[in-house]
Amino acid sequence: MFASNIQNTRATRSTAAALKKSNLEIININSGNVLAAKEFNGNEKSAATQARRKVLGEKTNNHDERNAKEAVPSKIAKPRTARTAQKTAVSAQQKTSVSTNTTTASKAKPRTRSQTAAASKKETKPRKSVENEQEVAKENKPPEPKQTDNKTVHVKPTEKKKVESGPKGVKRSSSRSCQDEPEEIVKSVKQQKETAVSDTLVETEPDVKKRKTEEWDDFDADEANDPMMVSEYVNEIFDYLRELEVKTMPNPNYIEQHPELAWRMRGILIDWLIEVHNKFKLLPETLFLTVNLMDRFLSLRICSLPKFQLVGIAAMFIAAKYEEVLAPSIHNFTYMADGSYTEEEIQQAERYMLKVLRFDLSTPSPLNFLRRISKADNYDIQVRTLAKYFMEVALIDYRFLSCRPSLIAAASMWLSRKMLNRGEWNANLRHYSGFTEEELQPTVDLMLNYLSKPTKHESFFKKYASKKFMKASIFAKDWISKNYE
Repeated sequence: MFASNIQNTRATRSTAAALKKSNLEIININSGNVLAAKEFNGNEKSAATQARRKVLGEKTNNHDERNAKEAVPSKIAKPRTARTAQKTAVSAQQKTSVSTNTTTASKAKPRTRSQTAAASKKETKPRKSVENEQEVAKENKPPEPKQTDNKTVHVKPTEKKKVESGPKGVKRSSSRSCQDEPEEIVKSVKQQKETAVSDTLVETEPDVKKRKTEEWDDFDADEANDPMMVSEYVNEIFDYLRELEVKTMPNPNYIEQHPELAWRMRGILIDWLIEVHNKFKLLPETLFLTVNLMDRFLSLRICSLPKFQLVGIAAMFIAAKYEEVLAPSIHNFTYMADGSYTEEEIQQAERYMLKVLRFDLSTPSPLNFLRRISKADNYDIQVRTLAKYFMEVALIDYRFLSCRPSLIAAASMWLSRKMLNRGEWNANLRHYSGFTEEELQPTVDLMLNYLSKPTKHESFFKKYASKKFMKASIFAKDWISKNYE
């Protein structure tokens, strides 16, 4: 038994010696790596103890563990492999610019901790690059003389200037302040700034006084300080309205599509709508929008005679909702229709009309253009009231369906001024209306033709025969009987 124990100890000693020899061979093979040789040579005992631990399963004592911790650097958390050690060794060789042979590196003695710390400090010490040295040399270099055609001019060394945007003809530097610049340049910059500010004020500030042009007066300048009059955009607004009035005009011959209807029936229906409008005390814009919606709907869809009045009621119901602050209820419309249509029928007609018109309810009325022309007429109340009467004549008579609202407003203004002897159609009226007397004459003739005939629409005539409208219908009839043949 004693002999068997001796054999076992000899076996363990032989295996340990073999492991030690293999570790030394591994160290010699990897000796090309500088950092690997340092680790294995500096910690030869710890490597052998780790190998014994793996094969024999022996536990190391505290003294071996303490030596292993001292041998390993504190910054390295895990042992490096051969590939990573090779990369770090190559980078270390490039930084230090030192080339060593593999055999000498493997035989070299391991460095102490103080030597490795001193070497790392030397390696990490910052050095001035060649580029920085060249830049410093350029800065310290004396300026070279600049040669012209016949002279040599010595240029003083100055800093590079970054030119900023400024007034024309003046370049400003961001690296120098205004105090460093010459006084003449500063004065010129100030003068250019003052002139630029004064020019912008002259261009942007509106003139309060009227600007007299070649032919007409600019009355919008008087209202430049009134934000409610939007005099800055008034020309663009009326240009848009003139474009819109063409798009929202009905078909002037739409009655031909309706076999059961006639133009005379249209006049009767509009006369009844004027009566309802007057009893509800609605706005004038509501009446003009009602007739426009009705004509546009009848231009797109065929209507029978029993539903013809329902179209007018639905049109006024929609227009009142669009224009009025407090629109009449549906009960009021059923009462005015004397029970001819129920509430459900009016609502159904309203939905169908909006669907056909694609909810396009924005259309300019002659009142919009009449207010514009009245500015050139000094807002004469008598002229305006008589002109409103003539504009509603254009609502009833089907012959005015082909006339634009702006043309109707200008013709009404011209005729009312003619009856009241307010003078000729001057340049201001031509400008603000957009029409000359020659262009207005055909429309004026249609109005005079209607007024010269016997009265057909009693509700319309009675409305303007009241004191509220200065008895405009009576005055017009008397003037026609005296002056129109």
